[in-house]
Amino acid sequence: MRRHRLSRTLLTAALLATLSTGVTPAEPAAAAADPCPFPLTDVNRPIAPPTATDAEASFTDPTAEISSADFVKVGHKVYVAPFAHLEAQSAVAGICIEHASNIQDNTLLKANGGPVNVGVEAIVAHGG
Repeated sequence: MRRHRLSRTLLTAALLATLSTGVTPAEPAAAAADPCPFPLTDVNRPIAPPTATDAEASFTDPTAEISSADFVKVGHKVYVAPFAHLEAQSAVAGICIEHASNIQDNTLLKANGGPVNVGVEAIVAHGG
């Protein structure tokens, strides 16, 4: 029994390691090189990048609060919901939200002393 459990644990760890590379077949090719190419500066809000097609555009709600926008970066198809708070401090303590992830309303991401990385297709949900 214990041996079976260990094998399942190792298989799960291997699967998670594979998934943590952040590249999925549905992702745009550019995302593989840089998972978070778009800083949430005024140029990239509310649509990032401004020239993106519907299939790859990211959207940040105008009510979302972004501090140190140069250090808060998103990938393709990211959604930042109303009243979310994203606080970065520097390039070392920045925020990266990867492909197809979403930050729901009234949530807080704060990079204090180190980076915050939200992986591919992740959801940062609000409490209830």
